[in-house]
Amino acid sequence: SDDPQLNPVLEPADDVPDTLARDETFELSFTVDGNFSDQAQLYNYITGGGFKMANTYVSAGDTVNIEGTAPKDGDEVRIWVVLADGLGGVSVWTETFSLSG
Repeated sequence: SDDPQLNPVLEPADDVPDTLARDETFELSFTVDGNFSDQAQLYNYITGGGFKMANTYVSAGDTVNIEGTAPKDGDEVRIWVVLADGLGGVSVWTETFSLSG
C-alpha cells in the first residue's frame, strides 16, 4: 500500500494529577495503540527526580504504568513520555507538574 504509516496513539489511561509531592513516588498510566513492531518502546524523561525504568517495550493495546520519584527541590517538574512504534512513527505526551510538600 502507498498509504503512509500512521503515528501511534499514546493517551493517559487515568486522570493525571496537577501536582506531585516532592521526593515522593508517583505513578502514571498510559494506553498505547497502533501498528507496532516488536521493537516498540515507551521512553520517559523528567527534568528532576527520576524513573524506576527509563523505557518499556510495549504492544498495541497495552496499558503501561510508569513509576517515578519527584525531585526534592524546585517548584515544578516537566515529564515527557515518548512512544516509538519501531516503524518510524512517534507520539509524545508532555506535562508540567507543580511540586508540593
